Amino acid sequence: MRKILLWIAAISGVLALTVGAASASTFTDAQFDFDATGSGGGTGVGAVTIGTPTSGGFYTVTEGSFISALKGCLSCTVTENLTELFFDSATLGLTGTVTGSYVGDDGDPYTFTLGVTDAPTLTWDFSKDNQVTDIVTDASGTYYLDETPLPAALPLFASGLGAMGLVGWRRKRRNTVARAAA
Repeated sequence: MRKILLWIAAISGVLALTVGAASASTFTDAQFDFDATGSGGGTGVGAVTIGTPTSGGFYTVTEGSFISALKGCLSCTVTENLTELFFDSATLGLTGTVTGSYVGDDGDPYTFTLGVTDAPTLTWDFSKDNQVTDIVTDASGTYYLDETPLPAALPLFASGLGAMGLVGWRRKRRNTVARAAA
């Protein structure tokens, strides 16, 4: 009985370490696609790439394609500042602000501010300013971030299979030794 308890404790320890390691890197470098819906009925798609953990379950965002999702620029180069945008691993949402600039399809320079919140619903507010005509355009709506990519769960799944295989192998070996001794 003592050996069984020791094996259970050892397997639990290995699983706890594996789960801790897997959860620490679950979202880093993961890419999430999102669907955006404007309050006026327009829709778009975009993507974000999750960076390193910060604190309290939040991660940095290393890449984002927000402008194409919000119909502000379809074929232009965008400069984005993502340092104030964070991914919340608890709600699988974004929170913070993205600022940047681009030259629009019309050739005019624009600056923009995109604010996103993840509670109680996933929402965005977008404002773009045409620096030539001083016309500011505002839009808002909701967004939906796709679920966690499957590969994030694979380390946990593999460790569980390994633990079950080890227990089965040990039981089979013990039964074989007992039969040989009898």
